[in-house]
Amino acid sequence: MRNIIVVDQLKDWPFKIDKLEVIGAADYLKEDVPGSGRVRVFNFCKSYRYQSLGYYVTLIAEARGDNAIPSLMAVEDIKLTSLTQAVSEDLQELIDKSLKKIVSSKFVLSVYFKQNVAKQYERLAKQLADRFQMPMFQVEFVYRNKKWCIQDVSPVALKDIPEAHLEYVEKFAKSYFVTKRFTSSQRVTQEYDLAILVDEKEADPPSCKQALANFIEAGKKFDIRCELITKNDYSRLAEFDALFVRATTSVDNFTYRFSRRAFVDGLVVIDDPMSIIRCSNKIFLYEALKIARLPTPNSLVLQKRTYKEKLGQVTFPCVLKLPDGSFSKGVAKAQNVDEFLKLAENFFTTSDLLLVQSFVPTDFDWRIGVLDQQPLFAAKYYMAKGHWQVYNWTKTDSVDEWYGKTQAVAIKDVPPVVLDAALRASKLMGNGLYGVDMKQYQDQVYVIEVNDNPNIDVGVEDKLLGKGLYETIMKKFAERLNQTGNGK
Repeated sequence: MRNIIVVDQLKDWPFKIDKLEVIGAADYLKEDVPGSGRVRVFNFCKSYRYQSLGYYVTLIAEARGDNAIPSLMAVEDIKLTSLTQAVSEDLQELIDKSLKKIVSSKFVLSVYFKQNVAKQYERLAKQLADRFQMPMFQVEFVYRNKKWCIQDVSPVALKDIPEAHLEYVEKFAKSYFVTKRFTSSQRVTQEYDLAILVDEKEADPPSCKQALANFIEAGKKFDIRCELITKNDYSRLAEFDALFVRATTSVDNFTYRFSRRAFVDGLVVIDDPMSIIRCSNKIFLYEALKIARLPTPNSLVLQKRTYKEKLGQVTFPCVLKLPDGSFSKGVAKAQNVDEFLKLAENFFTTSDLLLVQSFVPTDFDWRIGVLDQQPLFAAKYYMAKGHWQVYNWTKTDSVDEWYGKTQAVAIKDVPPVVLDAALRASKLMGNGLYGVDMKQYQDQVYVIEVNDNPNIDVGVEDKLLGKGLYETIMKKFAERLNQTGNGK
């Protein structure tokens, strides 16, 4: 792919960087630019004002199918007070920390290719660049109401770079183009762009690094270019056609915000926001399963104010569950009334409702992976050593102690009663990607949970299907994208 630097005049470009073409704006706007359509256009014209030469460079680039940087949307974004306020609020802690030594009431920070000449503003510059998506810009901060706020954002013209900064900016530019792979000459053929949302700080993510790599590789087979993103990339969602959430979901964290924003913007989304809401709450699941007459352990929904009045209805041993607990967290077992009261009192400090279920002893839980209401994989998750759950969060020294072994099972070998219950339970949640957990006790099957963000890991869920598991999921994304016509 060609990489073109567009400037008002050739003399405006002060840097010497290999593998970059520099062209004047007037020449770029000619109709006979060779190779147009497979070009990245870095617009460094002095102004992006409406109907200016710089404005038309970006406009024509996008019309030709070139990749314009900054895009018209990015140019418009910096004019939106609501957006700059949102960014200011989102980065409030970092802004205040970075500018705490500034004694005046105003401060201007220049961001050159995601960096600043002063080391202490490096992190802030990177975060601002990720949100405003412009190669060079400056941010004006004002101090009011005992905090720093973003007052204005504006592009930085090449001629306005201070001479003392030029050496640094050239170094930043070289690093920028190399790390972003803008100099790659390899032809990109993917039709769709898929963002895979991950949490880099998560200790036990739904997919390990190798599994994520397998997803990326599988996407290529279906003309899907996959890119890993984090919670810092919220402003970039519009760049993608689809979102695949591979971080543990919760209604009150960034995963839901990403899912909701992507859904509203028309992206193909797994996990979709409704699935996150439904699967994240065990009370919802309990009510849905009850109405659908799907078997669950004997259950009670207790309220904070009246739970002691219901003690006579509780059978022991029992399992207490916070409505929004996940991966065995927020779940505890009580052997008797005293243990129950102690646990309940603690749980009710964070929730007004509590789900209590009869304890069903089994050596393993069934996990049936379901995608678009079709079985995807099956596995037996055995209890952690010496524990009654698959996860034993009280152990930290050995994987063998805090996490039970797993056994992959071919779909054809899953008992029909288990498979039927899994498909019926997942249908209550939607048509996304789910992991249905069940216990099989003698001839009875009990639905325990429906997870909207099931683990898909190397050597576990993919034990039998191998790369075929990842390809099946990517194929489903391709099918939905083709149906919606979301490709850019």
